[in-house]
Amino acid sequence: DSVGGANGRIIINSEAAADKFASSLSAIIKEYGFEGVDIDLEGSAVSGTEYIARGLRKLHNEFGDDFIITMAPETYYMHKADGLMGAYYRLATEIKDILTICYPQFYNAGGDIGYNGFNARYPSQSFITSLATMYIENGLRPDQLAIGVPAMPNANGYISNDNLKAVVNSLVYKKPLDGFTPPREYKTLRGVMTWSINWDGTQNYVWGKSMSELMDSLPVVDGGNERPDHDNDD
Repeated sequence: DSVGGANGRIIINSEAAADKFASSLSAIIKEYGFEGVDIDLEGSAVSGTEYIARGLRKLHNEFGDDFIITMAPETYYMHKADGLMGAYYRLATEIKDILTICYPQFYNAGGDIGYNGFNARYPSQSFITSLATMYIENGLRPDQLAIGVPAMPNANGYISNDNLKAVVNSLVYKKPLDGFTPPREYKTLRGVMTWSINWDGTQNYVWGKSMSELMDSLPVVDGGNERPDHDNDD
């Protein structure tokens, strides 16, 4: 069950709105048997982070620890900053203990400042690695972060499969890439995610198969916060 999107404008800016948000979602989840909720609020809709967090906690408390909570922020909202710019960062860290996966829209950006002030522009590989590093070093666990990109060359912001593989390997193994080197290995990095898997289906799932091979090649970490075995989140 996904909430938001470019045209899905809802405002949650009070405790009453948060409670109504939770109760209405609860009814939908029970009716259709959903396993969780994806938060894709954009623009000013994400400004009420403390109230969105309240609603999500009510849902988690109702459905238990297996309830899935994901979010799909644009990179603009994922900075450690006040105001709208840092709205998703505050939401992610506020619910870090119950957040399943955050898959930022890396494709939906021009330039941005990543880890330690690294300046890069999309679709450079270092744009993704430096921002992913910043999100992890600012508080997310590696297993809570997936890389969100399109799956087809004719989609806006496409990055080739080979370049995406290099990005993942750079983050997992601390490999220098395109002028940036992560400060440590993120061996539990969650994986990759796409919004256009249906488009990939028209091409015999070339992207999905390539990413599945990539995830299968990575180490499965025992104990602690581990990336699920062969989980490519595509």
